[in-house]
Amino acid sequence: MLTADIDYTGQTAMIGTSAHKFSGTLDGQGHTVTVSLTGTGKGTALVGYLSGVVRNLHVSGSITSDFPHAAGVAAYSYGGAILNCWSDVSITSGVSGDATCAGIVGLADHSTSVDRCVFSGKISGKAATNCAAFVGWANNPTHISNCLAIGEMDIVMNTGSSAIARNSAAKATLTNCYALEGFKGTVDGGVTLLSAQQMADGEAAFRLGMGQKLGTDQVPQPLSADVVYATAPSCSGQGATAFTNVKGEAQMPAHTFDGYRCSECGAINQEFLAPVGGVYEVATAEQLAWVADMVASGHMTMNVRLAADIDLKDYAEWPMIGSDKYPYRGHFDGQHHRISHLVINSPKAAGVGLFGTISGGARVENLTLDETCSLLGLQHVGLIGHSQGATFITLSGLGNQGSVAATPTSQGGSGDAGVGGIIGNSPHGCLGRISNCWFTGKIASGTSCAFISGWTGSNQFTLEGCWGIADTHAGVNEATSLARAGASGSAVTLVSCATNYGKQGTLVTSGAAASGELCYIINGKSTDAPAWRQTLGTDPIPSLTSKDIVYMVGTRNCDGTTGADFGYSNENKGYVQTPHTIDPATGLCTVCGKPEQAEDGFYLISAAPALRWVAGQVNSGAVEKMDFRLTRDIDLGGENWTPIGNDTHPFVGEMDGARHTISHMTVDVQDVAGLFGTATAANLHDLLIDATCSVRGSRYSGGLIGHTTGSFTTSITNVGTMCPVTCEGAGSNAAAGIIGNANAGNVTNITRCFSTGRIESAGDVACISAWQGNVGSKVTDCWTVSEIAQHTSYNFCRGGGNTTISGCYCANDYTGGLKANENGTISAEMLATGQLCYVINGNSSENPVWRQTLGTDAAPLPWDEHKVVYAVGQLRCDGTSAGGELTYSNENTSVIPPHQWDEGICQECGALDKDYKQPVAGFYQLATAGDVAWFSRMVNTVDNNLNACLTDDIDFAEA
Repeated sequence: MLTADIDYTGQTAMIGTSAHKFSGTLDGQGHTVTVSLTGTGKGTALVGYLSGVVRNLHVSGSITSDFPHAAGVAAYSYGGAILNCWSDVSITSGVSGDATCAGIVGLADHSTSVDRCVFSGKISGKAATNCAAFVGWANNPTHISNCLAIGEMDIVMNTGSSAIARNSAAKATLTNCYALEGFKGTVDGGVTLLSAQQMADGEAAFRLGMGQKLGTDQVPQPLSADVVYATAPSCSGQGATAFTNVKGEAQMPAHTFDGYRCSECGAINQEFLAPVGGVYEVATAEQLAWVADMVASGHMTMNVRLAADIDLKDYAEWPMIGSDKYPYRGHFDGQHHRISHLVINSPKAAGVGLFGTISGGARVENLTLDETCSLLGLQHVGLIGHSQGATFITLSGLGNQGSVAATPTSQGGSGDAGVGGIIGNSPHGCLGRISNCWFTGKIASGTSCAFISGWTGSNQFTLEGCWGIADTHAGVNEATSLARAGASGSAVTLVSCATNYGKQGTLVTSGAAASGELCYIINGKSTDAPAWRQTLGTDPIPSLTSKDIVYMVGTRNCDGTTGADFGYSNENKGYVQTPHTIDPATGLCTVCGKPEQAEDGFYLISAAPALRWVAGQVNSGAVEKMDFRLTRDIDLGGENWTPIGNDTHPFVGEMDGARHTISHMTVDVQDVAGLFGTATAANLHDLLIDATCSVRGSRYSGGLIGHTTGSFTTSITNVGTMCPVTCEGAGSNAAAGIIGNANAGNVTNITRCFSTGRIESAGDVACISAWQGNVGSKVTDCWTVSEIAQHTSYNFCRGGGNTTISGCYCANDYTGGLKANENGTISAEMLATGQLCYVINGNSSENPVWRQTLGTDAAPLPWDEHKVVYAVGQLRCDGTSAGGELTYSNENTSVIPPHQWDEGICQECGALDKDYKQPVAGFYQLATAGDVAWFSRMVNTVDNNLNACLTDDIDFAEA
């Protein structure tokens, strides 16, 4: 919040970026921020990207931009709210044509709200078109209410310029909005024109509910404390004829409040409940209903705290807190109270719950719907129906013991209902954290349901300490029983979660709730300041208000079985885990047959039988996710190796090779072939597969992995393969040194990897990857001296145009498919001498990616315990030979002369000085032909998304 007026002139930083949108609350408390901003790209405003709330703020000053989307308050709003604000900013646009500038928001998306705001500034531009007083373009449902446009537009007025919002007919809802008579552009439907006299005499302020010091202020002021009263024949204010700042001078019948509503006109008594320290203390059902109706009238940021349990039995139709038009954006703390007899039966409504819609940084916590509650809607049903906008929401300590359901499809229901015990739906772009929430009720009907969240988008939410124990779960998929997020549920982060049904979190029995097992698990198996507590024998389920900590006690054997003394207790009687007895020859426990497991959950693999155990567990489907780490080099003894993961049970998890080596691996299968067969959502790193290994398959064959699948990301980092790879299948079947094929949308990124073995295939073929898809994957800092057997095409890598190849070297002139950045500059003959290592480091020994201990390492490796390779001889400034033959050593005995820079280019070797210039306000300033040449090199070789401006005339005659 602001505590004083702020002079922001001379500052360039905007609040919020595309990657980090402002999702909090900026409360101006009636203060003024004066800006003087110059646009350096699209979108210029005090707030760059808004998904939270700006309120009670006056923005003044000037904005000048040659780019679209300049605005008085926020350039872009993704579900944000601008409330009770006044903008008198002067915006000057240098755009020729569609400027999409506005006094409040440049571009509004994801259910933006603008309420009780005034624009009295100016938008000017000699050739600019398509501007508006409030919203330059409403891209998605935008709600504008109680707003007044009295600013000036000195632009090329056309039908594309609007008094309130462009595209309002299609995407905006306008309620009680006004504009000054004489506006030359399009007056939006539903906007009322008022005269200057109606502005000055107080009529506009009265209609808008704004303040105005009559006789002094010529227009309404949203931040003014001077209330405008009216003389009118009815308490609704309709037909008002005279206006004054003196209450006693106004002649208007008083409201007749029955509860908090006027029985005459239906108005809400806004003083029905007074806030204490900015928070409304709610203790009755009527007070809670008043909160719901206040939010529905535009008071979206109310902070509420329950002071008692609430029984809603007298409400046949609950008004719901928050709607799509006015989503709830405040902080609601139930203080661990309970709601009973909440019954909603709305088979045709979307967004159904105690809260209908939340958005813009809402925080709802510490509240339970008990078993008497029942919710039914068409779509998006839960304690909270749904959230809106690209915002961040926080849900904590929420529980639901009631019934949630969607209209069955046989009765006209949706095929994608989105039903959750806590929240029905959070759209793509909405981020959030759901912690310590729980569900023990019934999901009676619907599709696309889950115990906690019916939809949480993709990689947008974290659930921590959440759980669901429910025996009635219609429409709940096992893979997404706690939170729907992608087909497999892997697109949500789960921390210390549990359920009695499905595959998300730890699977427990229903009895785990009473025994203490569930409480221990959802505390992260820790007793250090736990959130969840439970008095065993008294509390039937874990509680956030109980005092007793739950401890795991007794003995657990290494095979997972428990001793007679094992259990859970409120007394810390001690716990003993019987250790494994590992046979060094097999790496497996002589008692339970498993490898040792580290504290981080990784299985520790020290011998070939233990690695075969990993393959068996994955391929049989005994585990869905496997993390393992090599603790020493593994010799597979030449026995035919069965790859880890298959199409039925792909490998999911992490392999940490820990810089060890696999030797004597022989793969000869009529299927997908490699150390790994099929993988998805995998992280494979730090491993060498040496030249004693070989891979042969009939489908996709790769030295490390046959293929990846599924719409996930797989990372392959710091892996080298020196083995021959063969694929006997024709057509789209493929062979490559690292991976045979990445398909089904899998983004497989390959970083600091290499291959040296011979590649042969009757189908597709490449040195690194025979297919990378077209999904934006990256191949970075890789090299190969692999030779492809006779074939119709020769490729470093294959894939679509969206694949990025950078810093890569190929020994042969393989220019088909996706070629390496450097072809033919290395060869297998350079391996032993160190020359190849030196070349792939860019003919440099400074900060090398690759290292090689000469005489020991057969190839350069990406690990820092190996030695740096230096060139020995007479060198140029780029590290290449200045004449005579170079040798290579792990000892630094040569001196490289400095570059001879001239306007960012070395005059000796042509190297580029990336630091020759630094951008000023996002633009490189160019004054000479040399500057332009340098900038051209930067764009062509470093980053094609750079900006530049000329600061002088350029003569290329001597360039």
